[in-house]
Amino acid sequence: MKPLFLRCACALYGLTALIVPSSAAAQDRPDAAILDIQLGAEAAEETGGAVGRLLRAELDGLDVVRTSSGVALDLSEVQLALGCVGETVACLGPVAGELDVRYLLIPHLDRGDDGLMLTLALFDGREETIARTVRRAPTRAALLDAVEGQLRELFELPPAPDPPDPVASDPAGERSEGPPTASTASPSTGPARSEGGVTPLPFVLLGVGAAALGAGAVFGVASQDNQSEWETVDRGSTREEVDAGHDAIAEAETFAIVADVFFVVGGLAVAGGVAALVVELVTGGSDDGEGADAVVLAPSIGPSTLGLAAWGRWGAR
Repeated sequence: MKPLFLRCACALYGLTALIVPSSAAAQDRPDAAILDIQLGAEAAEETGGAVGRLLRAELDGLDVVRTSSGVALDLSEVQLALGCVGETVACLGPVAGELDVRYLLIPHLDRGDDGLMLTLALFDGREETIARTVRRAPTRAALLDAVEGQLRELFELPPAPDPPDPVASDPAGERSEGPPTASTASPSTGPARSEGGVTPLPFVLLGVGAAALGAGAVFGVASQDNQSEWETVDRGSTREEVDAGHDAIAEAETFAIVADVFFVVGGLAVAGGVAALVVELVTGGSDDGEGADAVVLAPSIGPSTLGLAAWGRWGAR
């Protein structure tokens, strides 16, 4: 008569097979049972539990056998109940028969001086063979990473495919290596600087200011010429000469207004260019933003003044 615990265990395995639905493909796969992991004297139970759970998950993922679930059986207790002890074909055959499976996966976990060692033994009840594979790893994480490879070796499966190459997954088909160059680096958030650390802005302002002042001078000269033409008109002039003088003085006033506008714009532009040049030279054209915060440039407007003012911490870093 079978021991009570063994009959209960076998009944639970059979009940699990009836309750858990399976596909037609699963029916074609042979049955396998994962026995409770055997721990060495120095192996931690927590690590053994993690290895046991991972073994079941990885074996299900390989899709080569149909694993029984729900009951963890200790091999030594089962063999003792059957009156045969040892991992031999003669002793493992009756265990596989009682569990009604073809394969028995028997894990052993030990700890040595060089780290952890996981031994997996696979008993094939049909072929009456035992295959073993051993992996050593310095850490628990490295040992868990090797579990899939051990299972593939036991079931004679090809190695796991390598992860995708980042170059192949890149839509452009290229991968930049090394430090970023001028073409790959992110664009600067500020204006481009010359080798001396000064941006083109001061020189642009100076050029615009010089052009505006030159235009103002041209219109100023034209206004003076028209005003001189008006001054030549006297009491003895004809009607046509008087009308021409009126036209000349009107143009002189218009030219004078235009000249004043150009002078103001040119003066502001020149002042802004000089101020910007001074600020960049004093602050050293810092790219980290500290120099720009140290000195501030802003318009200055008053009852009798119009210009630009700069203030701040000169030479701050």
